[in-house]
Amino acid sequence: MSAPRSAVAVLDLASISVASGEPMSALCFRRFGRHALLEWSLRRLSEAALLDHVAIVGPKELESEVLRCSLQGAMWLGCDSACAVERSMLVAEKFVAKWLIYTSPKCPFVDEILLDRMIGTGWKHPDADYVGYFSPTNPEFSLTSLGLVGEMCHRRALEKLATQSTEPKDRRTVPARVRGGADIFNCRLLPLPTALDNKELRFSLESAADWEHVDALLELSDDDADYRRLAEYSLEMGRIDRPKADANSNLANPHWGTKASIKAR
Repeated sequence: MSAPRSAVAVLDLASISVASGEPMSALCFRRFGRHALLEWSLRRLSEAALLDHVAIVGPKELESEVLRCSLQGAMWLGCDSACAVERSMLVAEKFVAKWLIYTSPKCPFVDEILLDRMIGTGWKHPDADYVGYFSPTNPEFSLTSLGLVGEMCHRRALEKLATQSTEPKDRRTVPARVRGGADIFNCRLLPLPTALDNKELRFSLESAADWEHVDALLELSDDDADYRRLAEYSLEMGRIDRPKADANSNLANPHWGTKASIKAR
């Protein structure tokens, strides 16, 4: 039996599709320098001091591809359910988790400082069902496209969701369902740091232009760069002045060399 865990990160490979229509599962295994995008995400999550464990959940057919990656202590859980709540419950039950932390598999720069700040807030407010970030100045700012921050849901929120009837076609993530039920869930929001409160910043891989942008960021900084440096570098690169990328453009592999790699810890 697994030892009890308090906070478990979930990388749900079945939860998100990119704008081009390519399955999230295909994107996660694309090479990004010497490593798959999934490996970059896991490396960042491993730096969060308040995370007890990391779980990767997705269709069982992906098992061989997942296990070829360097999982850095994460556990793979195959699950063919089309329901995000059922996939999350599988993780919660496996690790006896109180909190599940959700981050985007599309972002190689998830920030451990912001994750730990969020998790610490959840521990201080055990009555909360959800903890996440918001933009104080840009209500319409998509934190999904920002990519650096996460969201967390208490296990009791999962249990509440499990008792609700939903349409079979409802593919919303667990955090999205909880946010959408403010009348029954206790949601606590943290303001984004000033450095990130800019709707033009994006670190999530949605298009070929995003690959090139993140490619340049990693070469300009390094894989240890925190959110402040990433925001600064991104703005210095003139990303804001570029025309917006075609959301339907295909996700081509980045143009950088094959030398980029995750540093040994």
